Amino acid sequence: MKPINFPEVNQEIGKEQPQYITLPSKVIPSEKVEIWNAWKPTDEELKELNNGGVIWVCQLTFGAGFHPVKLQINKPDFKELDKIADQEVEAAILKLNQEIKAGKVHLDSDQMKSFREQAKARGIEDIEEVKGSENPKKESKLRKLKPKKGGKDGRK
Repeated sequence: MKPINFPEVNQEIGKEQPQYITLPSKVIPSEKVEIWNAWKPTDEELKELNNGGVIWVCQLTFGAGFHPVKLQINKPDFKELDKIADQEVEAAILKLNQEIKAGKVHLDSDQMKSFREQAKARGIEDIEEVKGSENPKKESKLRKLKPKKGGKDGRK
C-alpha cells in the first residue's frame, strides 16, 4: 500500500525523515487531534484483498502506548470535522477566558499574546486583560516547561 496525496492535506508527516515514507495527512486540531491519511493498494494487493486477504496494521509507539486507530473506506467529511474542531477550540478558549477572569489561571505575557491571537482569529474579542500573575504559585496549563539547571541529565 502506498500513501496518496489528497486536496485537504495540511501536513506531510516524516517529510524530513529519510527512514520513513512521507505521509500526506490532514491534521484536525480537535480535542482529540485527528490525523487522517489515505492509502491505495497496489494491483497485486487489491487482488489479494478481493480473494479474502486482510489488512495488517502496525503502529510505532516508541513506548508511548497504543493510540486508537480507525480504518474506513469512505472519505471523511473534512468540512464537518473541521467545523466540529473549531467549535471545540472556541469552547476551550471561552472556558479558559472565564478561568482567567475568575483568577483560577494566570498566563505570562507570551501566553496571553498567543491566547489573544487564537481568540481573535475566531472572532472572540472579549478577552480578559491580565497584566501579570497575581499568584505565581498557580501555574497555567499553557506554561512551558523549562529545564532545570544542573539537573540529572547534565544540562547547565
